[in-house]
Amino acid sequence: MKLVQGVFLLTLVFVYQPVVAQNNESAPIIDMHMHGPLAEGWGPPIEEWLIKFEQLNVRKVALTAYPEQLAEWVPKASDKLIPSLMFPCLVQAIDVCFPDDADWPDVGWVREELEASRIQMFGEVITELYGVFPSDNKLEPFFALAEEFDIPFGLHMGPGPAWAAETDSIYKLFPDFQISAGNPLELEPILRRHPNLRLFVMHAGWPMVDEMLTILWHNPNVYIELGHLQIAISRAEYYHYLKRLVDAGYGDRVMYGSDVDLDEYGEGIRAILDAEFLTEPQKRDILYNNAARFLRLPNAEIAAHESQ
Repeated sequence: MKLVQGVFLLTLVFVYQPVVAQNNESAPIIDMHMHGPLAEGWGPPIEEWLIKFEQLNVRKVALTAYPEQLAEWVPKASDKLIPSLMFPCLVQAIDVCFPDDADWPDVGWVREELEASRIQMFGEVITELYGVFPSDNKLEPFFALAEEFDIPFGLHMGPGPAWAAETDSIYKLFPDFQISAGNPLELEPILRRHPNLRLFVMHAGWPMVDEMLTILWHNPNVYIELGHLQIAISRAEYYHYLKRLVDAGYGDRVMYGSDVDLDEYGEGIRAILDAEFLTEPQKRDILYNNAARFLRLPNAEIAAHESQ
């Protein structure tokens, strides 16, 4: 198996070279999970986000959004923003997400957007919030498209939105929310049907660490990202969960994600830099190298990020 994997890696159009930086405080960062405001007036404009990215040396950002925002924001920073389609529609926060006022994007329309490179990633796929399991037939066409076009697929598996959980019950806003739909073991039939799927688990499957480790052990193509956990749970629990993943040997598949408002944006980066149990190379891997490998960034782009 290792020989086959090695032959496959040699067929890639580039040879990945990790970033090695002496000072992690100034090294480049890739954010695999960023939301702008879902509707006009809900948050700061893209220009303020771009200033923050420059301040923190964030060089690549997966902008997970609906078509209108992708069309507005991505052209303003196309070298930095990766257009990532969010679905289904977050009806609790936004009125219209897709053409024809549908809750789910039309598969034919998505194919056209992929062919035109207006969509380059799927995520955040928030089906858990609506009680839709990964094996649901609604998702199958999108898994197939992601595999066909060889694009990343970011699936929400973890806690519900903090702003919903802060109410008396998350079920008041999301009556169909299903915790069990976020169990990483539910990914097994998907990964069997789509062995080449470039899947990453958003929120790292928290708190189901044993289940997440089982999926990682059996599926070397699966990565995870840490979005929102830096503020959603206690720092002690965040570090406990992350340490389990790293101690099990999967520090090379953990990616940084923010998933917070602009005023909290630096918190997730600081949480990684302050983690005493992580070595400096491990911090660099989580903040940049793992995502660069997962995204298959060309060496020239990596070198440009490092020089900045």
